[in-house]
Amino acid sequence: MFVDVYSVLVASLGDDREAPDEIGQHLFQYLERAAKVRTWLDAARKENLYLFLVGPRGSTDLREWRDVQHRIERDERICRKLVWLPPEEESLLERDARRFCERTFMARPWKGAFGDAEELDPLRVVLAAAQVPVTWYDVLESPNVSDRDIAELLVSSIPSTPGKK
Repeated sequence: MFVDVYSVLVASLGDDREAPDEIGQHLFQYLERAAKVRTWLDAARKENLYLFLVGPRGSTDLREWRDVQHRIERDERICRKLVWLPPEEESLLERDARRFCERTFMARPWKGAFGDAEELDPLRVVLAAAQVPVTWYDVLESPNVSDRDIAELLVSSIPSTPGKK
């Protein structure tokens, strides 16, 4: 599946909650498939290749499956891998699936109470405030200012008002 510059492979880790150790062969096959897919993707899609793996229902409650999840997700060779361990309870599936999607490129952190176009750069929000001197823009956005000198430059760039200290 292609979503913008992202390429996504989706696969199952099986239905057996009791056998997380037996997923090695399945995982190898999926990684082999992902490696083959990478050979015909353009550079942007190669960098953004994901393998979403789904564990058996109820696996989220089992320590062995969480260990498998962490082991798989830490290994970013070939592609990024994310594992969803769905809950057993039907009423929790949708919420848990949303939580899984929030861990992926599909998350939309900028959507919120103030609409879809909230400011993503907190520094811009601070700089847009009326009490921030305009001269701070140059200081804060300059790549040549060291961390050690930034406070001194910010203080020295505040315009002085005659008669006030």
